[in-house]
Formats: sequence, C-alpha cells, structure tokens
Amino acid sequence: MRPDLPAKLGLTQGLRVYLVNSPESFARNLTEISPQMDLSTKLGNEPVDMIMAWPWGDLSQMFQGFLRVLKPDGAIWIVIPKKASGSAGPSFQSLLNVALPTGLVDNKSLSLSGTEYAVRFMIRRKLRKASAPEPEVH
Repeated sequence: MRPDLPAKLGLTQGLRVYLVNSPESFARNLTEISPQMDLSTKLGNEPVDMIMAWPWGDLSQMFQGFLRVLKPDGAIWIVIPKKASGSAGPSFQSLLNVALPTGLVDNKSLSLSGTEYAVRFMIRRKLRKASAPEPEVH
C-alpha cells in the first residue's frame, strides 16, 4: 500500500471509517500507516465519516444502506477493477447509473493498484442536511 494513500483518501485523525468487503491485508495495512482513525468492518447505528467498499450484489441496495449511516459531509469510496485488468466487477458507468439518482455525485478517482481504482461519491451540497444548528437571531 502506498504511504500517501491515507492523505489521498482524505483520512484524518478521529474519522470514523467503515470498510466493506475489503481484503484483509488492506485493512491491516491501512491501520498500520494511519492508526489515528476509528476503523470498523462492522456497521452499527453510529454515523460514519467515510465508507470504503468493494461492491457486491445489488448496487442500489448497497448505496441506500450506506446513505443511512453516512454523515452529510461524508464520503463513499467504491473500489472497482480497472478495465485493463480483465477482472469482473461493476463498471464506472454502472456506479454512476445507480449513485446519481440517489443524490450522490462522483468528484474524485484514485488509482489504488495496477488492477483497481476507487471512485469517491458525496452527497450533493444542496442536499446535505445542516450538520450544526442554525444560530439564534435576537
């Protein structure tokens, strides 16, 4: 794993990160180079700052499940195979077809290896709920 990967992913101290279907070595390596984050492979009811997933099954259900726990300014990174790898998996276009109608927008991609890359999705700014209460006006 590249040592600059946590910074490229936007990982900072104290973030709650949920890994889904990640290779065991990925979670172990990520924890070693970025120990200051709260990393989990089991999703609870607590809101999370970031989700990093290797997709499975129905993409629509996957995104809907993630949106239930994602903080308004959080990010969802979906890891998919590069075309040249010849590996099976969802395409970039299939991710867009499912994610965009849910109010998510893709805004960054990142090469993870010679065979995989990740696409970051975030809730559109105009759809984000205010994460802090409005100040009172007297």
